[in-house]
Amino acid sequence: MSNSFIVPFSANPLGIMVGSLLAPAIVNPSPGAKLDGYFQTLLGVHCGPALLAAILSVFVITSSKPPTPPSASAETESMPFKDGIVAMFKTKSYWLLMICCGAGVALFTVLTTILQQILCPHGYSDTYAGTCGAVMIAAGIVGAAITGVLADKTKKFEEIAKTFYAFAIVSSVLFAIVARYPNQHALVMVTVGAFGFFGFGLYPICLELGVEVTYPVAEATSTAFIIMSGQVQGIAYLVIMQALAVDFSTPNSACSPSVQVQDFTNALLFFNCMAFVICVSLIIFFNANYKRMRAEQASEAQRILGFQPTPVSSS
Repeated sequence: MSNSFIVPFSANPLGIMVGSLLAPAIVNPSPGAKLDGYFQTLLGVHCGPALLAAILSVFVITSSKPPTPPSASAETESMPFKDGIVAMFKTKSYWLLMICCGAGVALFTVLTTILQQILCPHGYSDTYAGTCGAVMIAAGIVGAAITGVLADKTKKFEEIAKTFYAFAIVSSVLFAIVARYPNQHALVMVTVGAFGFFGFGLYPICLELGVEVTYPVAEATSTAFIIMSGQVQGIAYLVIMQALAVDFSTPNSACSPSVQVQDFTNALLFFNCMAFVICVSLIIFFNANYKRMRAEQASEAQRILGFQPTPVSSS
């Protein structure tokens, strides 16, 4: 089932990747030139796909369910929304998953947002920073595809999520170290790509775990709250990291003259400390209860044996 999460949730970072490559290519004025025309062009390029998606979602997508249920658990009616919310938030493992995996999404989003600000003071151009962002997202999509296949083959969702989270932290620490030095283009690219591979690679597994531990709550409900947790935490982390950045001057800067050069060393320390605490919390305290998997196994056993369970009388 984890493969079903890969395509829809890879669409968002894929769009960010394309934007990371297009923005520095389109907004590339000569010294002293006005930026208004460049930004209007960039806005038009970004509005095109958004308008197409809006038209398709309104006039083409006419059903929220596939013609044939993809699994035995999909044939089971989900809990009503309000009951599902109550049941979901009574599940302690879901709280931990929502906070920890939401934080992982937030940290990935924040790094893609401020990557250019981190790199340009140390001599890395906007074009190179955009390429790094694209590499991070592309590697993440590859990582998500690999984790999806591994999870479907092994069913070890919890182990894969914890392993990828740990390697994502190692990658982010290495990136924070090498990004402080100029002329380390290869190392910066490798470390940021590794962070994308492991960081985004665990995303569909976390969503799958959220569905597993809250079954029979609707998948859309458990998934939505993990995503919302990531967005809320992302805003908080971005504000904190911007506040921790320190103004400074350096001869190596490749930042635009209109941009205040800032040192993000303290911000990256905060970034990695938060990531470490969250990762350790997930590894130590999270234990998955595979409710949906057990329900599917029971349904499959009943189908093989030709057994139809007799409804239990309420009297």
